[in-house]
Amino acid sequence: MEILNSQVLKDVFCGSVGGLAGTILSHPFDTVRIRLQLQCSIQKQYSGILDCGMQILKAENFRGLYKGVVPPIVFQSPTYALLFSGKEFGDRILNNFGDESSDLKTLIAGSIGGAFSILVPEDQSTVKPC
Repeated sequence: MEILNSQVLKDVFCGSVGGLAGTILSHPFDTVRIRLQLQCSIQKQYSGILDCGMQILKAENFRGLYKGVVPPIVFQSPTYALLFSGKEFGDRILNNFGDESSDLKTLIAGSIGGAFSILVPEDQSTVKPC
């Protein structure tokens, strides 16, 4: 039983780190996308993606690209932890039904992971700070 518990902890940790890394790497692109979407169509502040990113860097430094990063980290890390550990849990259960790997087993294990991940609400992407 101790082996199972240590494996579950590893799965949760790896999923959390994956969620954290994904959020940290993608958040600057999200910030630029939101700024471009919120600009007035009559008098545009930014001429494009690069211009928007450069203006953010000039006016707010590197921290401006990560404004509002805490809520996504708070929600994404547990979501990916549950997704990853749920998929691995599904793999371990399905391995009892034969050794060969199949597309159906992968589909079912991924669905189990997805079912686990819906336990964390993800409404934080509805409202983004500028």
